[in-house]
Amino acid sequence: MVRFFQSGGVFNNYYMYHGGTNFGRTSGGPFITTSYDYNAPLDEYGNLNPPKWGHLKQLHASIKLGETILTNGTRSDQNFGSSVTLTKFFNPTTGERFCFLSNTDGKNDATIDLQVDRKYFVPAWSVSILDGCNKEVYNTAKVNSQTSMFVKEQNEKENTQLSWAWAPKPMKDTLQGNGKFAANQLLEQKRVMVDFSDYFWYMTSVETNETSSLQNVTLQVNTKGHVLHAFVNKRYIGSQWGSNGQSFVFEKPVLLKSGTNTITLLSATVGLKNYDAFYDMVPTGIDGGRFWPSFIAGNDSCSAICDYRGAYNPRKCVENCGNPSQRWHHVPRSFLSSNTNTLILFEEIGGNPQHVSVQTITIGTICANANEGSILELSCQGGHVIFEIQFASYGNLEGKCGSFKQGSWDVTNSALFVVKACIGMESCSIDVSAKSFGLGDATNLSARLTVQALCAHN
Repeated sequence: MVRFFQSGGVFNNYYMYHGGTNFGRTSGGPFITTSYDYNAPLDEYGNLNPPKWGHLKQLHASIKLGETILTNGTRSDQNFGSSVTLTKFFNPTTGERFCFLSNTDGKNDATIDLQVDRKYFVPAWSVSILDGCNKEVYNTAKVNSQTSMFVKEQNEKENTQLSWAWAPKPMKDTLQGNGKFAANQLLEQKRVMVDFSDYFWYMTSVETNETSSLQNVTLQVNTKGHVLHAFVNKRYIGSQWGSNGQSFVFEKPVLLKSGTNTITLLSATVGLKNYDAFYDMVPTGIDGGRFWPSFIAGNDSCSAICDYRGAYNPRKCVENCGNPSQRWHHVPRSFLSSNTNTLILFEEIGGNPQHVSVQTITIGTICANANEGSILELSCQGGHVIFEIQFASYGNLEGKCGSFKQGSWDVTNSALFVVKACIGMESCSIDVSAKSFGLGDATNLSARLTVQALCAHN
């Protein structure tokens, strides 16, 4: 995005900035989860989603510093080799300047000397914003904003084990082939149900006699998806669902009896397509509020090292391999009453309701790091305060949030300095400089202040 402004762009919009939840029948599909935030700066629950939110906040503020010059000034480029470009915006009337310094090399960092405008370290695949062309106020790869690790807490005032009762759905007439209406052809589910229900029953009968071959009989159903449950003579014979909503062929060996054999098929949709050309014409079912099934993510895409440098690839920095596509379902507080609340689960393909729990999402651990010459900010949301400093280091630490460790050097009183500034506060700010940590006026561009803290109820 910063490269866009460097190239002369003046307007940017986001899809999406605020996540949310698909309630009722509002989501498309097929197989789209109810959670809908795509790692947006504001998540599904309305919480800030750091470090993305904080990093973008700092970017917006940095771009606004040069708004007048970017929209009215003249633009020129100066190349430093094949990958580094200095773009200068200049107002000839006032003499004001605003610069972008970009490094498009996907692997190699660069150090550029702009003489009287100072020397700058530009990491690979990043852009620096220089206010006045002589002061770095932002770099896309130098993330100085906070990271928050959310946790889900059991409500201490409620029983941890929910109380359950169950009720079967009456199916006697359906399995005997007694439907609402009859047709001489297979009807497409969406045209008949017009999304009134996810479910549509198909029922027919087959007559056999003693001379018919009742051995090696296979029931074959060609369906456009998304899910099919099959019964023969009131006995369940199996289920199948398509991959990503694709059509599939259901095949099962069946045992027929002499006389009338009833075949009952339950076709189920899991969200209807709601975009693309002629999406309303896409057939569903046998051609001729809900909670989606979970898919288990593959185990071969995740890596312990996250590196976004270089051209975009959707497989970079993939997380949660081997986990279900969705585990938690958002229930807004406005849905709940102050008295007893009733949860109804429709059990279609198995599961144990004893494992269901209701929990509250809140911030647990927060982390932040900031480069020399910048400001480190920590904040606990929702009235929480900084309860404990779990790690603090001014130096060249290693690791990531939750697993930091000391680097080759650090200042020994780092933690005490942070404790004094932040404990008991809902938020705090620390000037990251050698002078703040008692090292005089020395400047070390490789130094960073990193803090990991625990938030708790006030």
